Amino acid sequence: MKKLLFILLFPYFVFAQQNFEVSYKMITLFNGIQNFESTLLFDKHQSQFVYTQIVDKDISTTVNDEGNFIVKIPDTYTYKIFTNLTDKYIVQRLKLKEEYWLKEDLSIPKWEFKEETKKISGYDCHKAITNFKGREYTVWFTTDIPAKFGPWKLHGLPGLILIAEDKTKEIYFEATSIKKSSNKIETVNQNQNFITAQDYNTIKRKKFQEIDEILKASVDRNASIKTSYTEPKGFEIN
Repeated sequence: MKKLLFILLFPYFVFAQQNFEVSYKMITLFNGIQNFESTLLFDKHQSQFVYTQIVDKDISTTVNDEGNFIVKIPDTYTYKIFTNLTDKYIVQRLKLKEEYWLKEDLSIPKWEFKEETKKISGYDCHKAITNFKGREYTVWFTTDIPAKFGPWKLHGLPGLILIAEDKTKEIYFEATSIKKSSNKIETVNQNQNFITAQDYNTIKRKKFQEIDEILKASVDRNASIKTSYTEPKGFEIN
């Protein structure tokens, strides 16, 4: 297999003086079509990815074919992911009523470079593929901006990722604007209590049990209520 050599001609030192900000069109198909506002802010050593779901209604109600009344409350929380190449960690800010900070060691995806190239928004882009966090991603990146970052947790290429899509087409990112920015990347407090992904899943199940108990206690004793919990599908597949 041919190995592709990337020579970076862009003045890399500018990242020490100026942050860059990228806005992405972000779409997921985990539970119907969901659109997000998302932004990547980065310098030479670290990045901050922020995303929030775009919703039309705070609460929606429907009745299914069995006559069950279904209430959907969209998740409008602003999620944040911090990737640090120097200290080699990824930190996520999550929320289940309270905020939680999930920390993991930095794991660089193993990228397979392809020979295909194309222009995206005026940038010369190269194609690469990786299996990461249980999904296969195809991305297009540009060495015109030699940042090792991209949307979500995708990173480790010799250029900024402009488009990323997983094989199932459940996740899609496309850069819509790239600009220099005076905004600062937030500092992650290293003294706070971090949790693991396993801890977070345990907390989620406990929270559901609490909601289940509250619902059952709130209805008339002659009425019946049935609840079920299904682990939601997300970016990472265990």
